[in-house]
Amino acid sequence: MSGGRTGDVAVRGRHAYVAGQYGGLGIYDVSNPLTPIQVRRDDSVVPVFVEIDGNIGVVYEQIGSRVRFFKLDDPLAPTFHATLPFSSSLFSAFDVEGDVFVMGEGIRLRTYDISDVDAPVLLVDTGGLLNANESVRALRMDGGRLAVSLRSPTNFPGYIHGLLFVDITNPASPVRGGLLTMPGFSGTLAYSNGVCVLTRPAKSGHELVVLDASDIHSPVVLGTAPAPEASSIEIVGDVVHLTSRDLGTSYATFSIADPTQPIQLGHFNIAPGATLSGSNGANAVAVSGDVAFVVFQRPTLGALDIADPASPQLLAQAFGADGARSIAHRDGLAFVADWGELRAIDLTDPARPVGVFRDPLSVGARHISIDREIMAVACDARGTLVYDISNPRSPQRLATIIPLLSPQAESVAVAVEGDRLYVVEDRSTRIVRVVDISQPSAPLQLGFVSEVDIEMIRFAFSGDYAYLTGSEGVNIWDMSVPNEPELVNTLPGALIVDIDIDGTVLAVTRFVGSGSPRPAIVELFDLANPSAPDLLSTLNHSNPWGPQTSVTGDRLIMLSSNEAVFDISDPRHPTLITANTRPMTPGTLYPRMGAFSDGGLLLLGSQDFLYIFDLSPCILACAADADGSGLVDMADLNLVLSAFNAFPGDDEWIAAADLDGDGHVSFGDLNLLVGGFHTDCDPAP
Repeated sequence: MSGGRTGDVAVRGRHAYVAGQYGGLGIYDVSNPLTPIQVRRDDSVVPVFVEIDGNIGVVYEQIGSRVRFFKLDDPLAPTFHATLPFSSSLFSAFDVEGDVFVMGEGIRLRTYDISDVDAPVLLVDTGGLLNANESVRALRMDGGRLAVSLRSPTNFPGYIHGLLFVDITNPASPVRGGLLTMPGFSGTLAYSNGVCVLTRPAKSGHELVVLDASDIHSPVVLGTAPAPEASSIEIVGDVVHLTSRDLGTSYATFSIADPTQPIQLGHFNIAPGATLSGSNGANAVAVSGDVAFVVFQRPTLGALDIADPASPQLLAQAFGADGARSIAHRDGLAFVADWGELRAIDLTDPARPVGVFRDPLSVGARHISIDREIMAVACDARGTLVYDISNPRSPQRLATIIPLLSPQAESVAVAVEGDRLYVVEDRSTRIVRVVDISQPSAPLQLGFVSEVDIEMIRFAFSGDYAYLTGSEGVNIWDMSVPNEPELVNTLPGALIVDIDIDGTVLAVTRFVGSGSPRPAIVELFDLANPSAPDLLSTLNHSNPWGPQTSVTGDRLIMLSSNEAVFDISDPRHPTLITANTRPMTPGTLYPRMGAFSDGGLLLLGSQDFLYIFDLSPCILACAADADGSGLVDMADLNLVLSAFNAFPGDDEWIAAADLDGDGHVSFGDLNLLVGGFHTDCDPAP
């Protein structure tokens, strides 16, 4: 599922193509704008910009510094063809129209014939068309006309900021036309039917500028109107659609029916209460009929109803989960805390996740905890937020718990335990707070622990007990009397790097031995007596470089570049479900930020995305390891065959051979074994 770092969008027919950079090329089915659904992501490219004209598309990849051409014979399976180098240090722009492709780098302007996308033909490299103090920032074709934005990439003195027009009636022989200088011009523009639209600095803010550029040698300013600075512009008929990264506007529409008097029709702000422009800014827009598809900076794709351009209405958001630092789950929804937002993603159909809720926090959301109908979110410098999720698709914020000792303190972890909320705050003094949330709209401070020996790695809470990692091990605090917390025990063990609790199972991850990489283990403890945990089993961790562990229900997830997932329904005898969930891809799958598993579903968060995996085939395959050897092999087959057709009480009955647990060793067990044959259910140490 695509996450952040999205930059551009193009729409063709019923599909929107979103340049997701590290999220690949995301393909969305937008035939129903109420439910835009990502139906595919092509990870073979890492595009920043995308342009489509007819059946031909072009993407620009900053990694590799190149443009790549693709064809859309099958809209769901773009086929990539020729590649052209494109200097990232001088990156400016490109455009495609029909069989003509134009690209600009610094003072170079090149045109290609792309009638054969496997072999683009360079028509002309016009190194002398632009002057030494002119650098291409953006460009747009309009038939045989070309508008070129000029802007210094580093604001060097003497560089021209403005707009140059070029006659490309003959693409092999471009002719320089008129030049309009515009100090401070960002370079964003649209060009259609001889009309050119852009935004430029004005006395107060920015203004929309409408040009008559039908004669490229004599472009004329027709009219202006106050406007936000545009990040993207599109002209459809006599309506201008623009996106902006300004604080007050994500998207706006203007009428240019009378180009001498452009009039703003309407606007939309994705996050009206946001205090940072990054929370509500938008990067790009593509219009299809009565719908504007907008790439917002935080969600991936938004659909706006623009049947009435004066009143744009948000229809849906199909966003991903960039920077999934913490994950919680309730009633088929994944709640994700990331670098500046809280999101809820509907996983009713895990193959087609749909965003249903978004709260732009404008600060980092570090950790989420849910118990029944209450959710708490730890936020960097805003404290702790408390939500009512009785309707999980529409959470209601009830209260904000400000830091206790200092306004600059950061809330780094939370745990909801019935009517109690535990909050870990860090600044000059590290504390663990106990808050009464029996009335969640009016939280009441009960007590706190101020402990010097608290490692700011991971904390775990269960009932009246807090498990805090220290230099000597895990310190266990009895918080039943919140204003008189008592240290009741310490689980010894140095070099603890992670702890987690779910139910009555505590997982402690720590380094052991020496060397590089240093081996790590996971110890599972029974919390039947929470003040004196009982060691149940020990496992080697699958990732010695950065071991992290998550316990969710009867699953133990070892977070690494290659996840290992264990069934711990019997924590004395953990059983590997799967390893090597997905190879590590720098920048996408590593480092890990959060994990959750429920039945056959596995959610993994990373610095960029939320990944969703189906564990069902792995669970079934490892269930066929009848003899518990860690490998589904001939020994398991022989065991099943020796007890074939047996029932409990028969002399031939072998309980381990009843793989599906139906009380009969039958073809069902045999099919299960054959389907999982050669499955390795033993993780590498």
